[in-house]
Parts: sequence; C-alpha cells; structure tokens
Amino acid sequence: MSKRRTPVYYFNNCHNFDHVGFYGAGAFFDLGTTGRQGNQARNLCPGQVCVVGSLSSENRVVFKWYSFERETPLPGAGGMLTRVFFGTFLVSEELKKSKAASSARYSALFKNTGDFKQGSVFQKDLPPNGWPVSARNVEASSTKTAKGGAGFGDPIENKLVESAAIREVVRAYEHDGWSVHSVERDKCGFDLECQKDRVIENVEVKGIRASEPCFNITAGEVEQARKNTKFVLVAVTSALSATPILTKYSGAEFCRQFDLSPIQYRAILRS
Repeated sequence: MSKRRTPVYYFNNCHNFDHVGFYGAGAFFDLGTTGRQGNQARNLCPGQVCVVGSLSSENRVVFKWYSFERETPLPGAGGMLTRVFFGTFLVSEELKKSKAASSARYSALFKNTGDFKQGSVFQKDLPPNGWPVSARNVEASSTKTAKGGAGFGDPIENKLVESAAIREVVRAYEHDGWSVHSVERDKCGFDLECQKDRVIENVEVKGIRASEPCFNITAGEVEQARKNTKFVLVAVTSALSATPILTKYSGAEFCRQFDLSPIQYRAILRS
C-alpha cells in the first residue's frame, strides 16, 4: 500500500456564515457547484483535516479544525444547489489576526498584508507537529509509552489519530484501483467497504499513534474477524507521523496473530 501525505485544507469564512445553523449539525463550509468553486476541494477523503477561519471580535480570528466526513448537495442561501461539507469537530483556536497571518499554521489563508486572501479554499502541507497543541498533545512527548495507540489517548487525540488512519487507508486503496465507500456511521463492525472488480473487502481501520500495533477492538469487530470472510483489518502505526505504516491482516490472520485482553466490563445491577 502506498503512503502519501495530504495537505491541510483551509476554508475562508471571513463573512462568518453560520453553516451549522443553515445546514445542520456537522456542517462547516459550503461551495458552489459551478465555476471556480465547483472545482475546489473535490473528492476529499474521509478523515481529511480541514480548518475553517472566521472573524471574531477585536480583529481576531477563530480557527475551527474538522475531520471531513462527507460532501452533500443541498439548496444554499440563494436557493441554488450547493456543495455542503460535513465533518467531526476536533478543536478550536483563536488568535489575533496579525499573529495568525504570520504563523506557519494559518498563513495559507492570508496575504502578505495580513488580510484574508480572496478565494474560498487553500491548501498547505502541515505535519501534525504544526497543529494546535491541544489537538496533537505534543508530538514528541516523552511520557508516551510504546503501547500508546488507538483508544488510549484523550478524545481529541483519538479523533485525530483515527482520522489520519482512515485517510491513509482510503488513499492507499484508491491508489491501488479500489472503489471505497465509508460505512462508519452504520456501526456494522468495519469502517470501509472496498471493491475492485468482483472482489469486496470489509475494512476495519485501526489508527495507532505509536509504532507498535496495540489497539482497542469491539466485540462486534472481533465477531466480524471470526465469521466474515471479506473482513480485513488495516493497522496504521505512527499514524500522526510523516511516514505512517499500513499493515493489513485478514480476519483469520488477526485472530491467529493477536491476543485479546479484556480492559473493561459492563456492570448491570442485579435484580
């Protein structure tokens, strides 16, 4: 599988349009279907990191970070069909406009004069150690154990690791000629349904921040590994690094090579 980096997408919301209020929960931006906007931010993969910049009070700018989930055509404010982007909110950061314009993290949205650029979407290659500290939890933290991985960090970190892993796996499959459909919302025991010619794979993705493949897995996912002949698990280690590693296991290989250890129990009051 190929391992490529994807730039962060920056969206200019300097007019402070309320996307959630207009389109519903999870909406973070919209673009036209024709002209220049019609060609921007096309074919984003689930997990793509997106940043929306909006003006705040006293010449400050709020930057909201999202993990892209889907693009949906909906009627816009003018009644015309609009491409609406939905995602999972990750973290927010507010800076003075002048500081934001001169920062490596957000300069993609600004001119040399410190004003917002004209245009809606911009890209910049920004490695995870350039993300807000509250989003990345200090990339080189020496307190991380070798087994730090999927499900073991705080909620924000887990979302970032999961998003990065999903993005890498989707791109790897598509690069190899597969069509990919996300079924994460369906809670069916795997994340992606991938097809190439007549071959179908039900892919469960596990993103791990560390280099050792140690992760949480649900009972439903284990059941898929044991009984679903189409099931595969892709472990993405060093998921937030510049060189994540993708390792693929069939259901049988997973059951044979991994030990399963209980880490919690469900307690139900006796009647």
